[in-house]
Amino acid sequence: MRKGIGLHKVISFLQSFREEKGIAPSNGKYFLLPKLVIATNLMVIMQLFIDIFWGGESFIVYHLAFLVLLSIPFYFYQRKEDDLAHDILFLIQNTYIFLGCQLMSKSTGLVYFFFPIVVMVCLTPREENVLPFVVKLLIPIISLLYCSYTSSMLSVFSAMEHSGIELTALWINQCLAMLVTAMLVYIKVDQDRERTEELEAMLEKKVEAEENLIEQKEELSQVNTNLNELVCHMSHSLRGPIASLTGLLQLAKYEEELTAIKKYHQESEILVQRVDNFIKEVNAYHMAQKISNSRVGYISFQQLIREVHEQGKLKNIAMKDKIDFNFKLEMPDSIKLPILDIEIIIYNLVQNAFRFHDPQKQNPFVSVEMRLEAGQIVIKVEDNGVGIPQESLDHVFKMFYRADYSMMSTGLGLNLVKRRVDSLGGQIKVDSKLGEGSRFTVVLPDKFVSYLDYDETRYHDLIGKTDIYRAEVS
Repeated sequence: MRKGIGLHKVISFLQSFREEKGIAPSNGKYFLLPKLVIATNLMVIMQLFIDIFWGGESFIVYHLAFLVLLSIPFYFYQRKEDDLAHDILFLIQNTYIFLGCQLMSKSTGLVYFFFPIVVMVCLTPREENVLPFVVKLLIPIISLLYCSYTSSMLSVFSAMEHSGIELTALWINQCLAMLVTAMLVYIKVDQDRERTEELEAMLEKKVEAEENLIEQKEELSQVNTNLNELVCHMSHSLRGPIASLTGLLQLAKYEEELTAIKKYHQESEILVQRVDNFIKEVNAYHMAQKISNSRVGYISFQQLIREVHEQGKLKNIAMKDKIDFNFKLEMPDSIKLPILDIEIIIYNLVQNAFRFHDPQKQNPFVSVEMRLEAGQIVIKVEDNGVGIPQESLDHVFKMFYRADYSMMSTGLGLNLVKRRVDSLGGQIKVDSKLGEGSRFTVVLPDKFVSYLDYDETRYHDLIGKTDIYRAEVS
């Protein structure tokens, strides 16, 4: 009865190693079915009965001792010491099959069969390093060599001599052990190499995923910060005009003179227009932020500048304060560039120049110049407006920053320009003096020059002969 219970535990133990502890790879390439190990244990019991019925009493104790030893791995397994249980089971089974092979005649053929099977079945290629793996394989070989050159197992050799069994079986087993060991070491090294490559690939994917996650987290954090700043900025910027508008409405409410009421009405319209422009700028900034990859196409710069200048707001400012608007093009007019990016850059720079012009000057101007310089596209927007204080030059491209808080401005235009220039791999700088004016210079990299749609002859003909678009406003 106890033997049946022991066999059941052997089956459960081996299955738990295979299914729960990952003894073998999932593809089964290096794993032999646990039934082979079970067969080995059945052989022990069969040999025990053979010795009992055919007079092999001298080996009964040997077989019983082996069955008792099989209980040791289960003890450690129940204590959750799986590695130790596995190593002990490996050692016991290999030791037993080594002894069994020495006591069987080579004519039976079993000597060629049991040792390799037990080595391969007990082997579990789950070690992280090759060294512990090789040590396990060397255990039966060391046992063979030890028994070959010592008299520590005289009883075994004495039994072999009396039964007439040749010692050749010992050397056959030794050769088989070395062959199997070499084969399994090769399999282990190859498996480790494949596993290492898989782990490296998994690690790279995991690192990449973590980097993307961190980047997305930082972007989300920045978006939340910008959103909070935008809400605060809009609240602060709209509070003033709304308060002024409320005051004008209250004054008009109690005013009886028609002339005064009309004046309040005109001032209210101006305030409403300023608020409307502010909201439009915020909305335009929001829409521009959604542009990830601007469509690349051919741009006519002269047409673009005309469209920018003809916009009602800029045209009205130019007419009111007699601003001279100049455009100079020293490069082919039609170039293949990211369309929306270029439109955003030029429009916001020109609008900024018009907005901060100095109406007190006799000859206010805004000029736009575009040319090729050292293989790069250079865009310059210059004005002789109010200028920027020196202490503000390092901050003009920051979101919501305004050098002059008396102006109804979002502080988003130059920040948007900087973002689009950076997305194109370009650079932007500002030179300005308070009371003298400002000059913004955008330099786009030479990668866009390859898109130039012109031949060399036509290009030289264009230099110096391109029409200068000049808006004369009386």
